[in-house]
Amino acid sequence: MISFFMMFINLGFSSILLGKWLSAWAIAFVIAFPTAYFLPKGIRKLMRNITFVENN
Repeated sequence: MISFFMMFINLGFSSILLGKWLSAWAIAFVIAFPTAYFLPKGIRKLMRNITFVENN
């Protein structure tokens, strides 16, 4: 939804809107899905190695 409205704001309502949006969405999905899958695992691994010290 967000990507569609951003394309709508940039291109306006035109005949190329749907094609450009689907193309941009596909590229974004290819980047976003692996990032959302692998990044949390790396962050969890990093957080296990960090020692937090609380001040009393």
